[in-house]
Order: sequence, then C-alpha cells, then structure tokens
Amino acid sequence: MKEKNNILLKAVSVLLLVCTVGALLCSCGKGNKFLYQGEVFKDKKTDVVYRYALACYEPISTEEEVYGSTDTTSFYALSGKDPLKWLCEESGTIFYAEDVTLPYIDEMDISYADICAETTSTITRQKIVDGGDLEAIINGYVEADGIYYLGKTPESTFKIRFADTSLGIYYSLTFIRYADDYTVYGEDSSETNYGKDFLYNRFEDKFVPAPAELVKYVDELV
Repeated sequence: MKEKNNILLKAVSVLLLVCTVGALLCSCGKGNKFLYQGEVFKDKKTDVVYRYALACYEPISTEEEVYGSTDTTSFYALSGKDPLKWLCEESGTIFYAEDVTLPYIDEMDISYADICAETTSTITRQKIVDGGDLEAIINGYVEADGIYYLGKTPESTFKIRFADTSLGIYYSLTFIRYADDYTVYGEDSSETNYGKDFLYNRFEDKFVPAPAELVKYVDELV
C-alpha cells in the first residue's frame, strides 16, 4: 500500500511539473505585453508606441515566434528586421514605431514587383525585376491625376506587390482590366479615352490608367 502511495505521489508530482512548465512556455510564447491606447499600441516593456499602416503596406515575411501580444492580438517581427521599428499582426497589418516615417511608394527602395492572382491565397504569376520598368510604373502611378473609380465588374484583376527588401515590406496596388474602354465626355463635347487598364489603391482612393510598362507584363498572363 505504501509503495502504491509513493507511485501515486510521484505521478502527481510529474503532472504538476509538466503543467507548470507548460504554463511558463505559454506565458513566454506571448512575448512582450502590449496595451491598446486608442488607434495605437504601446509595448509596456520597451515603451515603443506603434501606429497602423494603411493596408496597402504588407509584410514580405515574418518571424514565427510571437514578439508581443494583447489579450486578443499577437504581434510578430518582420523577418530579419528591427521589431522596435516594424511589427505585423496575424492578419498582415503592418505597424510602425512613432519615430519611423512611413515611406510612400516612390520613397521606397523597390527591387522587384510580383504580379499576383488572388483566390483563396495569393499566387505570384509574374515577377518584374527590370529597374527601368519598375521606375516607370511607380512614377506613372504617383504622377498621374486620379480619375473617377469605375465600380463595374472588371474582366480581370491582379495584385501588384512592390517589394522593398531593406524594410521587409510590400506596397500593394490592384491592377484592373475592363472589357471596354473607359471614355469620359466633357461639357464641350470633348472625349477622353483612358483605355481598359488601371491601377487602383482603395486605401488612398486613387484610380489611374495603368502604365504601359506594367500592361505588357499583364498581357503575358491573360
């Protein structure tokens, strides 16, 4: 009987040890504690305050280990990047520290762009690496005057992800192709034909004709 009691006590001790270790691992896995403070998050350990970036900014990749969390949200460092500057949460939202200036697409060091099809996942169909084409596409988007966004169903769409590997982030735009040309008629009976191909960023409400340097790559896919 005494031997059975000793075995039982040992089993209970092992179980308690396993539970304790498991609890510690879970606690460590959550990383730094974050506080939500009305549109910003503050890391209690480092005192760094992070702001939301527009959803057109996306991570190229993230670390697997949780860097920090609130009760409902986990944050991850961008792969190989300083977590005191940039973080990302599970859905892909980028956060940047208050001392970081969020760069516009023409201020980023873009090394390539992926043309992606989006279904249940994002699949790269084509890659643009030519520096001259990349510069022309970016300048064409930035410098073009926006026009009224057509809400009609497109013939085809692609996500264009411009990669800045030095920051570890993409700047993403949507390529839209309609079946028919988009023509605008002025009060003086003038006619402006913008073509069928456009770039759209719904997060900054900008809709512009797609540069020819991009269209030629899309033409290879459709």
